Amino acid sequence: MSRPTTRWYVAVALALTVAACDSGPKGPGSLTGTVTGAPFGGVVLSVDGAGIEAFDGLGNTRAYGAPLLSAPDRHRVVLVDPAGGTLRFEIRVQDLGMEDPVITVLVATDTDNAMISTGAAVVTIER
Repeated sequence: MSRPTTRWYVAVALALTVAACDSGPKGPGSLTGTVTGAPFGGVVLSVDGAGIEAFDGLGNTRAYGAPLLSAPDRHRVVLVDPAGGTLRFEIRVQDLGMEDPVITVLVATDTDNAMISTGAAVVTIER
């Protein structure tokens, strides 16, 4: 049995390096967003990111979103859940390899439409 040559070690190291550089899935798909921190009845979000196509509510959450005319990579999104609680939604994107969108909570309300501090909202994005 012969010992592996230096070329073999270099080839294996190169293959491992290339595999480690994979940035994850690419192509169209959806990111899942969650707004937690209070029993929200609704929130208005500003969502900034290139390649965003649409928004969909998950569970009891209804989602309504549109790009701004003056900034097509910035969207206003309204999430509503009449029962209140955690708001869950999907962001349909052109490429799952994109950077995470930047999300800012502009307005938050409870189920009686009373204002809640936007600081109470925590938004997370999962791939």
